[in-house]
Amino acid sequence: MDNDYSVPMLQSNPFLKDFFAKHFPSSEVYNRMWRHVYRPSLRMQENLEQIRRQHMVREKKTLFVVGIQIRMQKGTNAYFKGLDLNNFFQMAVAAAHSHGRTGSSVAFFIAADEPQVYSRAALALGADRTFWTDNQIDKKAQGSHGTNPGTEWTGLADLLVLSMCDDIVTTFSSTYGGLAAAMAGIRPIMVFPDADLPHQMQFPRYAKELNL
Repeated sequence: MDNDYSVPMLQSNPFLKDFFAKHFPSSEVYNRMWRHVYRPSLRMQENLEQIRRQHMVREKKTLFVVGIQIRMQKGTNAYFKGLDLNNFFQMAVAAAHSHGRTGSSVAFFIAADEPQVYSRAALALGADRTFWTDNQIDKKAQGSHGTNPGTEWTGLADLLVLSMCDDIVTTFSSTYGGLAAAMAGIRPIMVFPDADLPHQMQFPRYAKELNL
């Protein structure tokens, strides 16, 4: 449970069980609520629609899009340096397969904080099936955490495009990826660092979040 998000604690309260069962039968609260709290600006909506038309539709057919969120920069935390990009790409392909989608009917949206990730993704998944925003990750966001690359505008654009995807592969313990999945109402596939880290930091390489 995330200490910054108290809804799971409220859902576990037996006195509120009937309320949540009535208004949120799927147990997905954030997915139902965020659109009533936040509305992207007209400029952002136009930007998102352009991305959708250009990359998420092909020959008038809507593609199955897997969002891949890769967080490698987080201060000097060695935990994130142990991420194997191939694990993300393999799980994205597996996610599409699990929905019965393969080949040209699938596209992959990449949201990352390291420039090398984009060329690696295009090589592994196919340049014609991968896309990303012009997120200016060579710049640091002004007025935000110093370790965050890009700008606040491009960070928001990436977040919203991720929330438009049909399935999502995220970096374990990344709030950004978790928020995108919550907005989409998706239980994401979380990728862990490889097992070459200290013993106390070893985990399975990936896991599917449970909906409790």
